[in-house]
Amino acid sequence: MKYETTIPFSGLYNTLHDSELDNTLEQMFSDRDTGCTINYDLYNRALDKMNWRAVHTAYAKEYMDDFMRWLDLELEFVELNSPRFYNYETDRIFVFITEASLKRAYDRVDTPALRQLVRERFTSRDGFISFYDANLDDWPSNVFEWDANQIGTLLIALANQECSNTDGFSQWDEYELMEQTRGNGLIDDILYRSCPEMERLLKVHDYLQSREARKEFA
Repeated sequence: MKYETTIPFSGLYNTLHDSELDNTLEQMFSDRDTGCTINYDLYNRALDKMNWRAVHTAYAKEYMDDFMRWLDLELEFVELNSPRFYNYETDRIFVFITEASLKRAYDRVDTPALRQLVRERFTSRDGFISFYDANLDDWPSNVFEWDANQIGTLLIALANQECSNTDGFSQWDEYELMEQTRGNGLIDDILYRSCPEMERLLKVHDYLQSREARKEFA
């Protein structure tokens, strides 16, 4: 049995994740020797031709994999849900969690901390009307009866508990979580595969780099 849920994720708009994608693309068109200069003509061409939906979806899958390994959970990617406008909400990653992993997460989490998080997330206030009871004790006693938002709250509480940040799981923790993904060149690969002109643009970049090098030794 699998249950749909969300996982904590700060999104891909004006976040460290957004910056990482942009920085990686810049590096692909940077000076090979110094990295100090960027060919912005080629960079902008790649930027314009990039299938950003494919990039963001592939990135979200990699993030889910890293999150899953960190908390020792069995998750399956469902979709990246992106808002039309980012005024009030950000991207959400939906996944399936196995029954065994859901039970393990529920057993591991600190109940008072979860109760406090439920109160913080679901108490109605000015500009926000909650459709959930803000009292954990009034939620179904069987965690397998919880919906995606409730299970997602459980996973936020677990991430807050397991991270080293005393203020809770933040986008800096998310960024640190993906250190191995960045180091393995997987983000470069995502960008390469998601731009139909990338191979040609990189060949042009290499040619221009070689031409400049020949000028220096002429």
